[in-house]
Parts: sequence; C-alpha cells; structure tokens
Amino acid sequence: MSTTEMIQLILPLVIVQIGLIVYCIFDLRKNGVKNLSKALWILIIICINMFGPIAYLMFGRGDEHVRD
Repeated sequence: MSTTEMIQLILPLVIVQIGLIVYCIFDLRKNGVKNLSKALWILIIICINMFGPIAYLMFGRGDEHVRD
C-alpha cells in the first residue's frame, strides 16, 4: 500500500475528528456544560481522540439540549 493510498484512507477520519472537535468546543462555549468544568471538557474533547467529543455530546452538554 502506497503512502497516497494510506492518506486517502485516513483523511476522511481526520476530517471527521477535526469537525467534531470544532463543533463540540463551539457548542461548549455557547451553551455551557452540566457536570464538569469547561476547561476539563475541553481537555477531554481535544486529548481523547474520537471518544472525547462523543462523550461530550452524550454526557456533557448543557441543559439547553435536553428535550422534554
């Protein structure tokens, strides 16, 4: 497998990861969090690849996102 083939396989995952990080950080700054500090959530979002942003979306979003 050549280098260009590997890049073509990995590039979509990198784009999704960066998009999730950016979305979660903007959402965190706009709406706040419900259980941990903002600084800790930012560290989790950035440092724990793919699972950090997903954890934030599942457990950390502020109360504005809760449906009745």
